[in-house]
Amino acid sequence: MLKRILFFFILLLCLALFLAASYIGSTSVPSPEVKVNNATQALDAALIYLREEAISNAPDEGIIWEESDITPTSLVGNSTKYFVSAQWEATVSYPVVQPANTIYTVTIINAELSWYWKGAIKAEGAVIEIRPFQKMTEESSRITAEDFVRNSPTFTFDGITNTLQLTGAISLRCPYCWQFTYEFDSAQSGYGDRTNQMLAEVITHHVAVITIDKLEVTEAIMDDQWDMLQQKMIEESQMPPPTGVPAAPNDSIITAKVLDVIDVGGALPWEIVVEVQSSEDVPGFNNATKSRIGETITVKTGEDVSGIEKGQVITANVQLIGDERSRFYKASEIT
Repeated sequence: MLKRILFFFILLLCLALFLAASYIGSTSVPSPEVKVNNATQALDAALIYLREEAISNAPDEGIIWEESDITPTSLVGNSTKYFVSAQWEATVSYPVVQPANTIYTVTIINAELSWYWKGAIKAEGAVIEIRPFQKMTEESSRITAEDFVRNSPTFTFDGITNTLQLTGAISLRCPYCWQFTYEFDSAQSGYGDRTNQMLAEVITHHVAVITIDKLEVTEAIMDDQWDMLQQKMIEESQMPPPTGVPAAPNDSIITAKVLDVIDVGGALPWEIVVEVQSSEDVPGFNNATKSRIGETITVKTGEDVSGIEKGQVITANVQLIGDERSRFYKASEIT
């Protein structure tokens, strides 16, 4: 009798487990449908979002965008596409992962009319607005700089909130570029997140200099020694010199030997691999190529250079375009 009761008990337990597994399987959330498979579709999703939000100054429907790949060769695991159409330009950056897990960061700018928008596009098509559609002004740039300082690990760890103050603002010579100086006190010494560190209990004063270019933080240095973007002491930082967005517009005239000419298509359809032989200053501009004399660089151009041959020596105006994550040399007036 006892064996029969035990048998039925085990049978009922197995049945209960089977039914529970079936219920869980039937109620599991299905994987979201992938609607955004590439940078172009991410940009389209952002534009649709802006129109649905009734943004009157958003890019017109039906305009043609030209696309080019501006991913730095040294950047592994990430891709950046550049789009241009009349007054508008856009960049789409995204990690190289499974399509269903990809989140695209889209920035749309009209430098002529000073409009700016930034958002994240998920693979299923959802749009998360990072920065609203707005004008690029000194005030919006100041807010960007202040938010950056307030959210920096040094300040969030032990910054004394009521000591934070703006002590300087400089308008730089590049469009929509400003540099702001913020000062504040911390309750302890050191930088960044100092959890589990032995710290001196002493009020420490900090000076943070934040450079903003088109509402993006391009450089952030604290006390002339702490890289707030890389979260490292400057002498230990592996970040390249901040030439991506110089304090003033850059231009130079180079003489260079052509090593290769590549038709890549897109908005800037030609790439020229050159060995820089000389670099001349252009009055009123920083020179971003003087330090590259004797080195090999790749320049992009919209000019037709199909007639240029390997070994030929050319001259060209060359500018460094972009920011820390995606920058490139752009050539014009090539002869």
